[in-house]
Amino acid sequence: MKNQEAQKESYLELDRSHQLGDLASELARIRTNLREGDEVGKQIALSSIETCQDFTEWTITTLDLINSEAGLDLAEELLQIGWQLTVWKFHAQEIFGIEAKRLEIAAIVEQWSRELLAKSGLLQMN
Repeated sequence: MKNQEAQKESYLELDRSHQLGDLASELARIRTNLREGDEVGKQIALSSIETCQDFTEWTITTLDLINSEAGLDLAEELLQIGWQLTVWKFHAQEIFGIEAKRLEIAAIVEQWSRELLAKSGLLQMN
């Protein structure tokens, strides 16, 4: 538990761009390991799913949901991602047993990763 608290504290110290960049990176890790399809990949993907669930939750807690339409939009997107990750985690056994399903989910998380990385603005920084 202490490790998760330290990870949370470290994550919350990041600016929004780097929070979204870290989430995008972790989503890419899920994609890569879904494509692998072996037991090690499955365990790494499940760990990354849990990390993404934390990142989405922690990011939402820092958003201005009252005064910012952009904050509300991002919160909605992160909630949807977090919910879908929870569903996939619950069905991990069957997902990892079906290559077509793994590849379909890998494509979805790849799209999320690209979108969040673009929103982060990190690609434009020099």
